Amino acid sequence: MLGGMIEINLLELPQDRLLAMPETERVFLFGIAHIANEVNMLQKLFFWASNAPKQPEILKEVHISQALMLAKILAGKLHEFWKFMEKAYFKSRVSQLWESKFDDEAKIILKDIKGYFSNSNCLNDVRNDFAFHYSIEMMKCGFEKVKQEERWKIYLSDTVGNSYYYAADMVAHYAMLEKVSPGNHPKAIEKILDELNRIAYLVNEFAGQCWIVGVDLYLFPNDEKIHLVQQNVKDRPRMEDVEIPFFIQLPNKSLKRNGEKRIPPYGI
Repeated sequence: MLGGMIEINLLELPQDRLLAMPETERVFLFGIAHIANEVNMLQKLFFWASNAPKQPEILKEVHISQALMLAKILAGKLHEFWKFMEKAYFKSRVSQLWESKFDDEAKIILKDIKGYFSNSNCLNDVRNDFAFHYSIEMMKCGFEKVKQEERWKIYLSDTVGNSYYYAADMVAHYAMLEKVSPGNHPKAIEKILDELNRIAYLVNEFAGQCWIVGVDLYLFPNDEKIHLVQQNVKDRPRMEDVEIPFFIQLPNKSLKRNGEKRIPPYGI
């Protein structure tokens, strides 16, 4: 459903002042903003991928798989955020220059982030074994944990893009949930979703606080007036009205050129 309007404010950064910033601080400031952008996008994609009708069953199954795939990628990005912080914020000593500039809210957010990543956590488990690596041992584990009453299904179409190996994802999902909370998969799902939402929120909030400091220190210092240009983006949908479909209309992949099979449009 379209119709909503979003008010956006454009702020142009002075290039000469960006170039005059100490390199370590500029790298940190732009790196943390890039991470926030990707986390923000993945949060939206994760929600939209899971947004589907409960019937028919096939739609429910593929949307759960889409959402879990994006959850794994988001977990990986959040893990990499902390690796970036270790190098670009702490090791570079930007932390010694900036933390005294943070307000109380920013200090609490940073403390929460440090506390989370300083201990074992499910996002690191998901990232290490499922996000960017295909583990033979985890697939073996998943196969062993699948419940007897499960149905081993695959969905076949005349296009790759509309075919879905449900049974394979089922095995992988069992492995991941068993890793996060052995023997209690509903708890594992709740834990993954809760920690993804909480840490992603903290990362985005922390990035915003860092930009407040960076702007005040280097870009518009001494309470210099900031000029914002308002831009309205019209006909925007509500968050809950957006869906990323799995099954889509695709061109006929049997088209041939000079008698040889062509790679289908979009690669699927």
